[in-house]
Amino acid sequence: MTFTDASTWLLPGQPGHPVPGEAALEELLCAAAADGDREGAVSVLSGHLAALTGAARVHLVETAADVSEALAGDPTGPGRFELVRTPTLTAVLHGAADLTGARRETAERALRWGAAALRLLDVARNARREAAALQDTAAQILRVRDVEQVLLSINECTLGLLQADICGVFLREGDELVMRGCVGNHSVETSRLRMRRGQGLAGQVFSTGVPGRVANYLTDRSISQDFMSLAATEQTLSALAAPMRTHGELIGVLEVWRRRPSVFADDDTLRLEALANLATIAIDNARLHSAHERSVADLHSAHRELAAKLTTLGRSAAVQRSLLDTVLTGIGHTGIVAALFEELRWPAVVLGPGGQPVACCPQALDTGPLQDMLRRHGARPAEHSFPAAGDAPPRIARAHPIVLDGEVRGHVCLIADAGDTDLLESALSQAAMACCLVELQQQTASRARAQACDEVLWDLLDGPVEQRSAARSRAASLGVRLPRSMRVVHAALDNVAEVARLPEQDSESLDRVRRQVLRCVREHAPPAQLSLAAQRGDWIIGVSGLAGAGEIRVLLESLSAAVAERWPDLRLRWAASGAGHDALGLPQALNEARAAMGAARRLSLTGPCLYDELGVVRLLVGGHEDPDLKKFVSAITQPLLDYDASHDGALVETLRVFFQADCSQRVAAERLFIHHKTLRYRLEQIRALTGLDLSTHADRVRADLALQLLEVARTAG
Repeated sequence: MTFTDASTWLLPGQPGHPVPGEAALEELLCAAAADGDREGAVSVLSGHLAALTGAARVHLVETAADVSEALAGDPTGPGRFELVRTPTLTAVLHGAADLTGARRETAERALRWGAAALRLLDVARNARREAAALQDTAAQILRVRDVEQVLLSINECTLGLLQADICGVFLREGDELVMRGCVGNHSVETSRLRMRRGQGLAGQVFSTGVPGRVANYLTDRSISQDFMSLAATEQTLSALAAPMRTHGELIGVLEVWRRRPSVFADDDTLRLEALANLATIAIDNARLHSAHERSVADLHSAHRELAAKLTTLGRSAAVQRSLLDTVLTGIGHTGIVAALFEELRWPAVVLGPGGQPVACCPQALDTGPLQDMLRRHGARPAEHSFPAAGDAPPRIARAHPIVLDGEVRGHVCLIADAGDTDLLESALSQAAMACCLVELQQQTASRARAQACDEVLWDLLDGPVEQRSAARSRAASLGVRLPRSMRVVHAALDNVAEVARLPEQDSESLDRVRRQVLRCVREHAPPAQLSLAAQRGDWIIGVSGLAGAGEIRVLLESLSAAVAERWPDLRLRWAASGAGHDALGLPQALNEARAAMGAARRLSLTGPCLYDELGVVRLLVGGHEDPDLKKFVSAITQPLLDYDASHDGALVETLRVFFQADCSQRVAAERLFIHHKTLRYRLEQIRALTGLDLSTHADRVRADLALQLLEVARTAG
């Protein structure tokens, strides 16, 4: 409403001041509208009307209430005014002359032009205000980087610009729309809405891809009835929704609701579309920002991990160099644990196959928990936690097996801080490798010595006299003390392929198992009782200085028990030659051992079979490699023949007649024409010379068989 003092305008008829024409009025109104000067336009219109009608004052009002207010404040009195009306603007002319005919039409036309100019100015002002609001909204939304905060800002700004009561942002997840942000709702169910295509107004927009609106959500039948109960709970009436697109793909829907009776206009649709586009940009920016932050965080994390790995690699390389230097200097396991402790300051232990400590640094370390850990986990890599002491960080112990030729030779253990697992694993694997190299060095040296000892043994058993003599000297140079009196022991591995669960054609694996059995025999046999031992195929041949049958039996049974402890199903058969062989006589002892093994196989003996205990049985079960029968014959008859030759005696004849008389001393004395006491004296001489007790059946059989073989040999000769 504007008051205009008509004194600023000369009334019609006053000289020199004509009433402004309509062209001038139009020009002045256009200039004010172009400048956005609403007050100037009102002043121009009021002055023109005052000059045109002669009014003292002009009141321009927009509503009926404003007209009443203007009339109530008229100082000229309630009867002296004129009203000029248009649909949107009314002019109250105070003190104006009567308006009739052309003057009223001119005033109405001028008022219509002024109303149009004011409408244009109002539209421009509203557009500027809305543009500023949108600009502020865009700045506010685009400043936010967090997706959830972006959704909240979009909802709040949209709620204000569209004068709505509820605003929500649906984002697409697969073939569904999910409410991700909502403000103004009464029910929590609204904030958890999920819609498929065609469900509700948002689902309709999801399906069509174009904005949609309804004047009354509860009565409009153009949308589905899926959410009517929720709409009643929220008391919503009109609703408006617009799609959110990026790169031509619909990513969500922006929707607003009003609880009051109203209809969203086309301008509201345009505003919501603009806000939806802005929201799409803001969400994309927030997502990109979040992705960028995640990428930066990932890069920082990767950098930290890489730096930590580089540090670990540096320390690991230092450990590796130190371990290699230790291995090359030949210090062994003691040097390995010392190098680990010096480089890492972590206690280190090497445990043997049975869990016994082989090397430890520091020396005072309690290895009991480590041994318990290995007993629980066996040969697998294991871990044990140590409780923290005071403010110290917790510690863990890990063990790594030392494997050589498929066999676990022990474990290397480290006790480290719980956070250094990468360095711990690297150092453990390197330490295990270094221990393998030490074991390989020792194994190589051991194998070289074992091979030399094997060559010595086979030269003693199979070689000619010259090689046997040289082998005896080589044995002394290797530190092998050969007893003066020896016997050969012979073992047969009857089912090694079956026990090892390997096909017989896998010769390499079978040889490994055979070598392991030989190693077990060597480890459990005292060097003084088993000087040399070697393996060929499924045979193990050794040399022992034990002379007594009981001693050699105890040794062989203990070796069988040691092998059975590791290979319970392995059938290990033992045989031994007679005692009393020197180094040059070992080929004969080997034949005796083979003969005893043949007897053990044919008689299915399970315990050790000794050649000394076979008696005449060895002549009956022997094969093509039997010992020479002359030894058996000469062992009994040669002492008697020598005595008869030197004493002109008749011991051989006496023994023959004694057997022919069925071992009757009386009958034999009569046949020899001697006194029975003389016969008894001769039998005592035979016992003293041969060691045979003719009162026993076994010795009688041996003596009788030896005499018969002697007669056969003399007849054949």
